[in-house]
Amino acid sequence: MLKVRTLRGGNIYFYIYYLLMLLVLVSWKSDTVAPAMTLRLLYLAALLIPAFIKPKWLTPVLVCFMSITTYGYAYSYLPTMLYLYAVIMVVALFVGSTKVKQHLTVPPILVFIFVYVTIINFISGSGIEDITYSSFIIIVFLLLTDKRINKEFNVLCLAFSVASLALSLFFATTFENYAVSYVGGTDMERGGWTDPNYFGTVVGMGTVASLIQFSRGKEIPLVLKIYYVAVILVSLVVLIVNASRGAILAVGIAFLIILFSSRTKVIYKVFATSIIVVFGIYLYNSGYFDLLIYRSMDETASTGGGRTTIWLYKLDKFFTDGNIMNWMVGYGYDGGLKIGNKLMGFHNDYVAFLVEFGFVGLFAFLYMFFSPLKNIRRLPKYYRTALLSAVIYLALTGASLEPLTAGRFPYWAFYFMILVLGFEAKQNIVVKS
Repeated sequence: MLKVRTLRGGNIYFYIYYLLMLLVLVSWKSDTVAPAMTLRLLYLAALLIPAFIKPKWLTPVLVCFMSITTYGYAYSYLPTMLYLYAVIMVVALFVGSTKVKQHLTVPPILVFIFVYVTIINFISGSGIEDITYSSFIIIVFLLLTDKRINKEFNVLCLAFSVASLALSLFFATTFENYAVSYVGGTDMERGGWTDPNYFGTVVGMGTVASLIQFSRGKEIPLVLKIYYVAVILVSLVVLIVNASRGAILAVGIAFLIILFSSRTKVIYKVFATSIIVVFGIYLYNSGYFDLLIYRSMDETASTGGGRTTIWLYKLDKFFTDGNIMNWMVGYGYDGGLKIGNKLMGFHNDYVAFLVEFGFVGLFAFLYMFFSPLKNIRRLPKYYRTALLSAVIYLALTGASLEPLTAGRFPYWAFYFMILVLGFEAKQNIVVKS
């Protein structure tokens, strides 16, 4: 079994440097005034120059810092325009490719999705949308990941967990900025710096990554195990208080898959389950479940907060207003949002891909999405569990949101992590054989 790399050698200096950069990132507290563009560009340069020197750091650094920047409550030192990062990745490809003798294989279906959605959006008049930039960045990530270095998954998990912990601490320490109010069950208001459902599922990514790493057993040093447990506990509290049903469901199912399919001893599984039950009782008695209970029992709960109504409306307009060409290739991003002359999001990746990119796009999307599970039965148990939990988690987030269709970077980065895990799993079979 492959061993986990510890913090040693030159790596420790990179960890310290980026910890300092993280502290600078979260030091900007204003949600009304952004840092001057000069400061933002200087910060971006300081963030990326060391990663260009050592390209394997570029991916986890962008994953971590972009996730925090996108879903934090305040403005940020880090620019958020995805097209800027697409340009940066082109530069990185020229600079870093010489240091990568043999990169990870780019799945042809991923390239097809990138080209296909770009063409459909361009032809339909939508222009170049975020899905193009995000999928392109992920392709370059693969081209900058060396096959000989089989530890990227561990660093990616660390990146997601740090992002989750930072966002959770943002939530816990600036609760008033998140603007959640609950008044006697008669007047409910939930809003804040970002959509609570997207915020919750991004926090959930770090939770799932931490669960996967913790389940490795003895391969993870004790210090990291303690850290991952802390991330899991803090994130779970935030997820419950945040009251996003989709995020709680996705994390809960991923947790059950990992807990009962991992190599962890039965006594530890029972212990972990007992802690969760006791913790849940405490939260219930403390009133933390009030918002979640209210949201689960309100008048729209039977339709998933109105989501099924939206899905049926979109599907009806797709089939009744369109022709065979629309059915095959869709309406494009803007056309899909405005179908039926009613501007409305989808709240479902699969419905969104069908309406925006037709049956061709949907089939390609599903194949891309679930292809990491091919030959999963041949994998060692740990990798079967880890891959299944990660894919199911991302699949469930797409059942109530449309993150991949909208090109939201952290979700595409999580898919990249799944691809890296799949590669490590296959390599592990070769090593064991």
